[in-house]
Amino acid sequence: MGTKEDCMMDSSEELSVSPMRMAMNVGAVVAALMLLASLVGWHRISWIVFIIGIRSGMKRHRREIGGTIGYFKKLQAGFQTAFFAGLILAFFAYASATFDPLVIDAAIDAAEQRMIASGASTMIVETAIEQMREMMTPVIFASIYIFMYCAIGGLASIVLAFLVRKHIVFVEFQDENIHNNANIQ
Repeated sequence: MGTKEDCMMDSSEELSVSPMRMAMNVGAVVAALMLLASLVGWHRISWIVFIIGIRSGMKRHRREIGGTIGYFKKLQAGFQTAFFAGLILAFFAYASATFDPLVIDAAIDAAEQRMIASGASTMIVETAIEQMREMMTPVIFASIYIFMYCAIGGLASIVLAFLVRKHIVFVEFQDENIHNNANIQ
């Protein structure tokens, strides 16, 4: 059994969260917020939450590793966050499609409406819908979710990796700046 000193951590030591665990945590929060927004009916808001979540994952990763992060590390952090959010959302899609088969029917009907609105011929629409109904299972439905969120998250990560600063910027107020401003007046 260790002593009290063995159990206590030195104040100079810090616990660091691994990049994968950080992405899991942020991805879980993003997925929960997206589910909540979708349940309330704010589907477009859920996409905004997704993009903000990827950005937050990049910034949190930068903070965790000490304040400096390169482009590819930001890209990796963003993609991992998107992947874990997509994985959790795919689990919920699988569960909803398994327990309520009308979910898949609604997705197929929405795809049919989009094809008709785009001007596809009736024969092409009927053939595509028939093939969708044969292939669409809860596992395929969930797999589509994972692929979709990884693809969109990857594209968003490419863009956001350019926008998130490489370094954390600290602003320090110095007394001489205050004195210089006072002399100008």
